[in-house]
Amino acid sequence: LLRSAEETHGPNSPYLHRKVNGTYTPITYQSSLDKINAISIYLMSLGWEKGDKVAMILDNCPEYIYWDQAMLKLGLVNAAIYPTLSPEETEYILKDSGAKGVVVGTPFLLKKVQKVKENCPQLEKVFLLFEGQANDLDLISYGSIINQGNTLNEMYKNEVEKRFKSVQPSDLASLIYTSGTTGVPKGVMLSHYNFMSNAYDALELCPQLDKTEKFLSFLPLSHVYERMVSYHLCTYVGGQIAFSEGIEKIATNMSDAKPSVLATVPRLLERMEDKVRKNIEIKGGFSKKIFYWAINVGRKVRKRKDLGKGKNLLQLITYPIANKLVFSKIKEKLGGNIKLLVSGGGALPQH
Repeated sequence: LLRSAEETHGPNSPYLHRKVNGTYTPITYQSSLDKINAISIYLMSLGWEKGDKVAMILDNCPEYIYWDQAMLKLGLVNAAIYPTLSPEETEYILKDSGAKGVVVGTPFLLKKVQKVKENCPQLEKVFLLFEGQANDLDLISYGSIINQGNTLNEMYKNEVEKRFKSVQPSDLASLIYTSGTTGVPKGVMLSHYNFMSNAYDALELCPQLDKTEKFLSFLPLSHVYERMVSYHLCTYVGGQIAFSEGIEKIATNMSDAKPSVLATVPRLLERMEDKVRKNIEIKGGFSKKIFYWAINVGRKVRKRKDLGKGKNLLQLITYPIANKLVFSKIKEKLGGNIKLLVSGGGALPQH
């Protein structure tokens, strides 16, 4: 993150994008680093040691990055909890991880934590990403954390930098719990280098990725797949992250954010394909014939590409026509800039 902010781009370049009043609004590297610094200072002031765990229960948003980066900087460990887990499952992870604090994204999620808090004696602090309910000593609002971090900066900044320099690639960075379908959930221990080695390998596999990329983040950051691709890999190459408003708004978000990379799952791609095919069936007639002709041209070109061959003479003529009449319109629905779709989490149908 520091390299991307200071060398690849510059502190005033955009890093994150959030929907505000219906429009994607950029957040600069400098603004992000200021928030990360304030959270780091605040956490340092609590006296927590390297290796201490902090749970996070929140949907994808810029604050997820701020908190995670602040913890990585101090050698604290992100014990990720899916926002959709039951109170009982949430309690299990809080207790099993030994989390000293928990970052909570919404009032609804706070109620879940409050139900089980008494059963988690090691839980010292509940950090809220919203205002208005921080009415006891254990609940601290986001605004208060940022203010305290800024106020305590001079007192703790040297300690923070010292701790930062002590963090090693082999140190524990995160606990991500298995689903529990084969027994009780198990906290998978992931080091800083576990994440970064994946980012290095991903860039080798996809050398076309560079600092101009914009990733749309919609799969949960509490899962390793999304965190590695749309957060760590993106930040490593100097890309930007736009946060989706959820699966139900993914089509609108793609159109608005115009991402070049999307980490997704087979079901979403199947839904996209179903919608395109239904629309063309409704149109029928000449449009339908052109569509299936274009798909056939594309399939043949792709097969030759997979064999390491270029387009034959006929395809040099037909493919640009197919692209103009059909493919370009589909790409435009995906925002017009898609360079790479990554599919994981299940088998992708061959076609």
